[in-house]
Amino acid sequence: MKTIADLEAARELELYAENTREIYDRCTMPTVANLTRKYKRGQYDKAKAIKAWEYVAEAAAKMYAREFASPSQWHVMFNAATRRVVAATLEEAYFCEYIKEN
Repeated sequence: MKTIADLEAARELELYAENTREIYDRCTMPTVANLTRKYKRGQYDKAKAIKAWEYVAEAAAKMYAREFASPSQWHVMFNAATRRVVAATLEEAYFCEYIKEN
């Protein structure tokens, strides 16, 4: 059974991930640094980069659920398809703004 992404929830999670300092410091910047190194070496793979951003989306989903709902409900609030949409959006945004430019 395939799950369908909730685009409104994806946008909410994306905004939360981009505007929460703890997520930015603990997850986003290490991911950007890692992917920048891969890009400079010529080893950047978009599919693998999206997978890396999925970890950021998952961390944001867990923190969001802890803050606004029940910590055990993070995977219900933001299903896997929704988190993949967020990961793809983050990859595109950060690739253009940070990774390719550095």
